[in-house]
Amino acid sequence: MTASDHDGLERGKLRYVGAMGAGISHEIRNALATINEKTGLMSDLLIASQRGRPLDVARLQKLTDDVSRLVKTIDGTCGRLSRLSHSPDHDVKEIGLGEALELVVALMKRRAAGNRVELVVEPGDDASIESDPVLLQLALSRLIGWLIDRAPGASVGFRAVDAAGQVGVAVTGAPVDELVTAPPEEIVQVLAALDGTLSAGASDGSPLLLLPKRTRPR
Repeated sequence: MTASDHDGLERGKLRYVGAMGAGISHEIRNALATINEKTGLMSDLLIASQRGRPLDVARLQKLTDDVSRLVKTIDGTCGRLSRLSHSPDHDVKEIGLGEALELVVALMKRRAAGNRVELVVEPGDDASIESDPVLLQLALSRLIGWLIDRAPGASVGFRAVDAAGQVGVAVTGAPVDELVTAPPEEIVQVLAALDGTLSAGASDGSPLLLLPKRTRPR
């Protein structure tokens, strides 16, 4: 790998973390805005009650339940933000591929919704890889992003696979032949850094993406 390629990947990793963090911030802001709206309605009900109007207990309970649900949503979103933020803590660490898939799929769902694509992490093997966490997430995000753009309205499934000395990601519900035969340079670049390959047999349910169980930063 040339110095220019290395620098490009490092910039790509920074952009990935920044873009995903900005997306999470947007999700939190939207949820907080909705909470603010609902607490305003709760306040209106209480003020009306103080002025003699019967308190609409059912409506107040509905608003309270909505706020509680949104708080849980924000808590889950903050959990993803924490995992993303701690990803650069180690140059190399052991990573559960299924867990990495779940994180990146969750982070990409807002983009997928814009193209009416449903992303689903399906039950898979207990596959682990020793690698650069951010680089692995970058590879998965570029792969998923490519599929989102080419499968409007589809339900795309991802499954971690343990394949004898390698780990892989199997994909269902999306066209992959074009990706295998003519992958974009941004995917080729990050897979080269991970010693990864795209498999021509992916259409039969075998892994589309194959990675060695141990990769080292170059």
